[in-house]
Amino acid sequence: VPVRCSVSYLSFSAHADLKGLQQIVAQVQPRNLMLVHGEEKKMAFLRNRCQELYRLPTTMPENGDTVEIPVVARRHVLLAKSLIAAKLKKAEAAQRKAVAEPGVTAVPPL
Repeated sequence: VPVRCSVSYLSFSAHADLKGLQQIVAQVQPRNLMLVHGEEKKMAFLRNRCQELYRLPTTMPENGDTVEIPVVARRHVLLAKSLIAAKLKKAEAAQRKAVAEPGVTAVPPL
């Protein structure tokens, strides 16, 4: 399976306190957080704190665990302005029709 991802390395003190770790998370704004080293109770506290404060999926895998991190595929698409305008016009017309006619609820997607 081809792996197409990048891994960033961030160096910081292994003895950072809770405030310092929270500052790193707030600055980096990761999409996922994986805690891999530390005392279990303190890591669990940090995991819960990050989940509460940042709504951040946070895991604490055991040694040897395999972890799958969900990602959102992003694709860049080039479209002609005329196509976008036509789709927008069609969606706006459907929206007006839905408002004007009770019972018509389907609005086509852009």
